[in-house]
Amino acid sequence: MDTSHASRSRELDALRGIAATWVLLFHYTVRYGELFGDASAPFHAYNGGFGVELFFAISGFVMLMTLSRMRSASEFVIARVARLYPTYWVGVAVTFAVMALWPLAGRTVTPAQAAFNLTMLQEYVHVPHVDSVYWSLEVELVFYAWIVGVLAAGWLPRTRLLVTGWMLTGVAAYLACHWIGRPLPVILDRVLLLEHCGYFGIGVTAFLDYQEGRASRASWLQYGIAAAAAFLAQGVRGGVLALAIVAVFWLVSQRRARLLDTRVLVFLGAISYPLYLLHQNIGYAVMHGLRAQSVGYGWAMLAATAVSLAGATALHYAVEVPARERFQRWRKRRLAAVAPAIEGAGT
Repeated sequence: MDTSHASRSRELDALRGIAATWVLLFHYTVRYGELFGDASAPFHAYNGGFGVELFFAISGFVMLMTLSRMRSASEFVIARVARLYPTYWVGVAVTFAVMALWPLAGRTVTPAQAAFNLTMLQEYVHVPHVDSVYWSLEVELVFYAWIVGVLAAGWLPRTRLLVTGWMLTGVAAYLACHWIGRPLPVILDRVLLLEHCGYFGIGVTAFLDYQEGRASRASWLQYGIAAAAAFLAQGVRGGVLALAIVAVFWLVSQRRARLLDTRVLVFLGAISYPLYLLHQNIGYAVMHGLRAQSVGYGWAMLAATAVSLAGATALHYAVEVPARERFQRWRKRRLAAVAPAIEGAGT
């Protein structure tokens, strides 16, 4: 891996760490209090839920970066399956087990429902999540499906045009809904991801800028459309967040985000996926048990954070890293097998 690519990866890992921490703090300081009637948190990370939108922007950047190294749509699909599913399966199993042993009201599912969660498609057939944070993974799956479609159609060189059209569709759809006084149809949002298209678009645009070494006029137009889409979908806070993410990703794309490259943030980014999968229900169980023993809110939150970090670290090294290494070995073997055929065709 070249130095520039390694630096980008560490900066993106740092952003993942920030996003995961942001979401964790939101759940532990805001959502826990709302769900269990406990308003004594030492502070409230009210906007922490927007950490998921930061994840979507990161995904937009990373998927384009990944595609630049893939040779086919099938290879991309296998890479995503290897990246997401093994860690997810263990996360589902651990969370289900914890909820079975220390159940929380409204947070338990049947074994059959837990088994269907392994597909990651449960929301589309109205099966409850083992942990409600899984909703964002289904959004990611739809995004990947569209990417595979673009690859299969040979439209990857038209990425800038496609993402601009996607975001303009979101803007037009929300304007039309505001005008007629009706909400955006759920099926339309689930298929086209219009609520989140601006954030994915920011990441895609930033990667194109990174490839070209500059932000063109077309890029600034795309960033503006992305902010407008976020504002129309999520209000002022969404618009402000989108502008903040634009600023950060512009720095990344222009190789000016070295301040993000710190050990703590990069480590949190490395374990961010298992941390995201494990932190909510398991953290709530820890907090609820400690609060029942009159442990202070702050100490209960610290304990939940420690348990979540420990579990995420274990899952990262026991499952996530080996799965990634297996995929890389498979890819090397595949490339080695294909190389002689390519050389023979060229002679």
